[in-house]
Amino acid sequence: VTNVSISCLTDVTSGLIRYYQLNGNAVDSISAQNGTLQNGPTTTTGQTGTGAYSFNGGNQYISLPALNLASTSFTMTAWVKVNTLTINRFAVVSMGTSA
Repeated sequence: VTNVSISCLTDVTSGLIRYYQLNGNAVDSISAQNGTLQNGPTTTTGQTGTGAYSFNGGNQYISLPALNLASTSFTMTAWVKVNTLTINRFAVVSMGTSA
């Protein structure tokens, strides 16, 4: 193999508008748009030894402040581990209002 280039990100937050590390809370490390834990999700260890939450599959979630992305291209990234799937679908991200 010849002519191989490898680059590493030195700042994983560069260019982000929000960043939730989930280290025991839902604090946004970029713009202070903090989330709110709803109905008691519990902390657990994430894939890389970082923060994560365990949800009961029912009414637990993290509520985040509104973000208008209607005319903007964007990417969302999440690590998700499903222990048991008792229904044929589930949502990782839901956008809209709750009543």
